[in-house]
Amino acid sequence: MSITQWAGKLLSKLSGSTGLQVQKLKAETMAPVTIYLSAYCPFCHRATALLEKKGVSFDVISVDSKPDVRQEMTKKAGSHTVPQIWVGDTHVGGCDELYALERSGSLDPLLTGKND
Repeated sequence: MSITQWAGKLLSKLSGSTGLQVQKLKAETMAPVTIYLSAYCPFCHRATALLEKKGVSFDVISVDSKPDVRQEMTKKAGSHTVPQIWVGDTHVGGCDELYALERSGSLDPLLTGKND
């Protein structure tokens, strides 16, 4: 099994294991999303799977073999772990924080800018 096949299987398992009912959003109404990640990080795959399931487009910044990019991420986020996710200017944190926002119902308002 190739690494791509393995990653695809892992992503399928992780994204389907949450039990969350995910609502798709309209792309034109969303804030820009940026995610620093590593291709070999299962938490990164899980976070991107949730965003993809919601129909969210996002900019990916890979930290793989790029110590200067990881250092930039660490300075901005205050953490060296991946993923690190921003919605607009709001630092969400990592995968656990992203899923916590989804479970609490706070992710959609953050993405659409309707978090009064």
